[in-house]
Amino acid sequence: MMHRAVSQSCILLHHSYQVATRRITTSLGSGKPPKCGGSGLILARRWFGVGSTSNVTARRTFFAWYSKKLDTHPVTTKCISAGLISSVGNILAQKITHLQKEEENELGRELEPFQLELAQVSRFSLLNMAFVAPVLHHWYQFINRALPGTSLSRVVQRTFWDEFVFSPVYIPIFLGMLWKLEGNSNENIWKMTKSEVPSIIMAEWVTWVPTMLVTFRYVPVKFQVLVINVVGVVWQTFLAYMANNAHKGNAFDDAMN
Repeated sequence: MMHRAVSQSCILLHHSYQVATRRITTSLGSGKPPKCGGSGLILARRWFGVGSTSNVTARRTFFAWYSKKLDTHPVTTKCISAGLISSVGNILAQKITHLQKEEENELGRELEPFQLELAQVSRFSLLNMAFVAPVLHHWYQFINRALPGTSLSRVVQRTFWDEFVFSPVYIPIFLGMLWKLEGNSNENIWKMTKSEVPSIIMAEWVTWVPTMLVTFRYVPVKFQVLVINVVGVVWQTFLAYMANNAHKGNAFDDAMN
């Protein structure tokens, strides 16, 4: 996901910072001038935030800033991240749907150019910010307190409760709220839930069981939602695509009836 690339870049930047400061400190301690020269040292200080003790402690990188925000404003930070990532996923889903229509255009009709439905993006993003992120935040806080530790047995237990107990309840609620925001009747929502949710849950298990095993084993609690957001770009794209195509299935069923 986009966040994975950002996180990796920030980790690389942090590693480079450590290497640079180690070389500068070693050089100064030995009485030799640093190899980078005066201008290079100034540039390194500006880039890595090495100008004072407070700057070194702060580590002015995106990763450090994001980590601090997770400590000071955990729910808000996760809500904003979820809103941005779900927006990307929905946009990709709309584009994929348009490309699919072009491929299925057997009659060679001239289709309208791709137009982004901002209302759809807004609904999807709003629901992820107002519902998904807060729920996941409190859920992962709870499950890590209830089943602490990184042993294999604990990780398997948390994954079981997350994927086979929580998700089958959470996914229908999320999709039902999304379809309700779109103006669907309760009858149509029930039809779409019965037709789409089982396959979505199966895809959920294929995608998230290995993801959560790794996440629960190796990722600190405060970064777990971020890791989920990283994988979530693909998942949100798939979820938005399935949610959009559920309408096609109902239209087909209504026509048959």
